[in-house]
Amino acid sequence: MKRPILVYSLIFLVVLSIFSLLSTKVLFTDVPQYANTAKEFAGISASKVRNFSSFFYPLFLGQFLKIAPGLFTLQLLNFIWLIFDALLLYHITKRREVFFLFALSPLTWYMAPWINPILPVSFLVLLSYHLLKQYNLTKNTPYFIGSALSLGLISSLWWPGNYVAVIFIFAFFYNKKLLEIIFYLIPFLATASIRFLIDWYYFSMPFFTTIRGIGSNILFFLDKADIIPGSKPNTFLVIISLLLIISPLIFRLHKLNFRKYRHEAIFLGLATILFFLNLDLRYFIIISPLFILLLSNYLSKLELKLHYI
Repeated sequence: MKRPILVYSLIFLVVLSIFSLLSTKVLFTDVPQYANTAKEFAGISASKVRNFSSFFYPLFLGQFLKIAPGLFTLQLLNFIWLIFDALLLYHITKRREVFFLFALSPLTWYMAPWINPILPVSFLVLLSYHLLKQYNLTKNTPYFIGSALSLGLISSLWWPGNYVAVIFIFAFFYNKKLLEIIFYLIPFLATASIRFLIDWYYFSMPFFTTIRGIGSNILFFLDKADIIPGSKPNTFLVIISLLLIISPLIFRLHKLNFRKYRHEAIFLGLATILFFLNLDLRYFIIISPLFILLLSNYLSKLELKLHYI
């Protein structure tokens, strides 16, 4: 990797650190849940492990809190995934412009301070996609296995990640042979089962958080979830915000070569519909790197400069 990109990454890290430290408002209600549960796993909280949708990510965070207790430790472990996203985009394209497209995306900064598994999920989706593309080019089996393992981690980290994984497999394997799909599912299930092992270890019930996740999703779709009155966002405002928050130039994707990028288009289209059902902009960070990757193919040098501004 070239030295300038490492310098840019270090600058990105420092600026994100300052931005996170200066952020005083918590926008998402589940941030304290992840932070508090991480403290419980670190042994620095008096409360017991609570009912939660997935203990994998708080357990991961808790190991670092044992070394360096503090809110900034949690924030650093979260926004560092955004840096990994930017570096992986550079690795894929070998273009620093793509690094900056993601680093300067409004959505990247919107999500940076908040403690949530959505950020590592964003990186794992891009990694799984990249490894699968490498396998399709080289037929090198480790790429195939690595893609499946990465996708399985998404399911273990975050319950709605199961929906993202299903959409991903459908979009990229709908025209593949059944045997190839089965071979992909074997390593996928290996890492997806980490959630069950954690539940079994702590609660002697491997489907503890799975049952909770299914139940909460059913309540949400039946409009019976415990949501603060008036807290549902306006659909029109969400659409307008989405057109600007990933990149103000996202409309340039109208030039997308669907024949060449049909798998990506199907995945992004279905994932966008899924996230719109919840009307929450933060979920779009999961597919933002792939949007940026495709968008970078259709922007002129002048448009890139406009995006940076």
